[in-house]
Amino acid sequence: MLLLNLPGRVFSQNQPKSGGGVAVTIGPRGPVVTISGVTEICKGGETTLKVEGDFESFTWNNGNTGRYLKVKEEGVYEVSAKTKGGCTYTSSVVVRVRPCT
Repeated sequence: MLLLNLPGRVFSQNQPKSGGGVAVTIGPRGPVVTISGVTEICKGGETTLKVEGDFESFTWNNGNTGRYLKVKEEGVYEVSAKTKGGCTYTSSVVVRVRPCT
């Protein structure tokens, strides 16, 4: 089986046992993980990122778990969110720090 994840769609391809053809199934992609919050902060400031949606558990790339993440440093923050059915989806956001005056 071949599985391609492209924006907005999931393509799966099964090779029939009889050969000579390919069956392709195209369906909607799973739920979208949306991260909300201010993504540009002043040096010395902070922001709180929040995972939107109906998910059961969360794991951020810095090891924190939970729907909310307090951020004080510039960087890429990625979260993996798991549904009640056990499927995991990811999203990321870039937080930038500016020298505000």
